[in-house]
Amino acid sequence: MKKYRKVFKLKYDQNGYLVAYQRNSRYIKEEIRNLGFFFIITSEEMSASKALDIYRGRNNIEKMFRSLKSGIDFNKARVHTTESLKSKVFVTFIAMIVRNELFQKAEELRKKNRKAYTVPGMISELENIECTRNSVGKYRRKYALTAKQKLILKQFDMDEKYIDRSID
Repeated sequence: MKKYRKVFKLKYDQNGYLVAYQRNSRYIKEEIRNLGFFFIITSEEMSASKALDIYRGRNNIEKMFRSLKSGIDFNKARVHTTESLKSKVFVTFIAMIVRNELFQKAEELRKKNRKAYTVPGMISELENIECTRNSVGKYRRKYALTAKQKLILKQFDMDEKYIDRSID
């Protein structure tokens, strides 16, 4: 609560519990006045919102490199031959394409809930789709799809029927 004392006038009861607060408008206005500006300069003709979107896309690239190092474990080659290294690079390249596609397609979902629809979170959710082989040797989906799985799959124009056909 100490960090909010400048922004809010806090009122506590005799036991030390917060009972009321009021915005410190003067402090907030001063902070807003001191926020400053930034400029994005481009050699191409485009709107400010387009330039800002492109600039923000830079963050996606940084996340991809971080994912390469941690999520996909590309920071250590752990191979003994040139062929193995080429194979690892190829598989990593394909994995990054899939990851980027998942990120791009889930943009609308992230607008609604940014934390619930991270790429690792969505992959984890989709990994829970399982199938099993029954006594006559036919494969079936093990569990019903969750609402979250359905939303993610919908971004790729997939549904339960598509998943079932793929399992068949």
